[in-house]
Amino acid sequence: MGHHGHAFQIVTRNNTSLRVVRVSASYTRPDKINNANYHASPRLSKLRLFNMDVIGTPIRLFQHLGITVLSTRLKNIFPDISTGLPCLLSYLPNLTTLHTWHKNSSAMVPSARIKRDFERYCPLLDQFKLEEHSNNIIVEFFTNIVRNVTRITYQEARITPEAIAAIVEHQATLKKVAHFYTRGFDYEKEEVLQFRDNKAISGEMMQEIPRRCSQLQRLNLHQHEMDMDVVESGEWACKDLRKLRIRVKELDTKEKILKAIALWRAGCWRRRQEQATGIKAAVEEEERLKADQSIEARVARHLLKFEHLQWVWLGFQTWTSI
Repeated sequence: MGHHGHAFQIVTRNNTSLRVVRVSASYTRPDKINNANYHASPRLSKLRLFNMDVIGTPIRLFQHLGITVLSTRLKNIFPDISTGLPCLLSYLPNLTTLHTWHKNSSAMVPSARIKRDFERYCPLLDQFKLEEHSNNIIVEFFTNIVRNVTRITYQEARITPEAIAAIVEHQATLKKVAHFYTRGFDYEKEEVLQFRDNKAISGEMMQEIPRRCSQLQRLNLHQHEMDMDVVESGEWACKDLRKLRIRVKELDTKEKILKAIALWRAGCWRRRQEQATGIKAAVEEEERLKADQSIEARVARHLLKFEHLQWVWLGFQTWTSI
């Protein structure tokens, strides 16, 4: 197994309250991962194997019933058939979330094999974090392999129109769509985020996600800048939206963002007052907002379409409706 695999066992030994294990630059046998984790850490729920290869032949099969999140490269999950190694998923029957990536497009695992093993070993799997490299893993997964997906996280810089179309195929079940965080990114920073938008994706194409995914509750597209002209040209179907993180064209300073948030909050207050008393509150303010064509007012009017919206990020810090 080697000294890295031995170190992995030491990390998990006698840690009965351990819930997350992250291993980098290592290698081990698949049964060593789960045997050590289950007996030493029965509460373990997240297993993250970064830059780690799973090699060798397992001595025995073993399952960890507590692990629900797995992060590792695709080749570790589906080893070459010639090696005789079992699918790593066979050890994790209660897996719900898979974070994976694949760098070698010439050695992509056949879709039929991935689909078969997902269905056989992980019937609860419905949340995916897929990183793009040289091949379009998003299109492959969401078009040919998985069904009933509830959460998707992807890299904005590598997304394609074909990938957006594949994501939208799961419009009936999707509850969260998000971008991966970039290094050093923090939603709660007090300065407005600077970013480079993905020019390969049109604003109209990105609108397909909120316009068609009616079950969506969380939309975290912080690396994409939306144009209100495009947003207002169609209706968002996600009326149960709870958390929204987006950038808006021309809403690019603290002052503008704060004004938009203030207008949204004032509208939320008026709605709560009306629901509590049955009397329409601050009618003049509402009429002024309807007539206001500033970018701040247009954003606020859009936010007010979602009665359950509680958290909003428009470029810096996350704001609540109260």
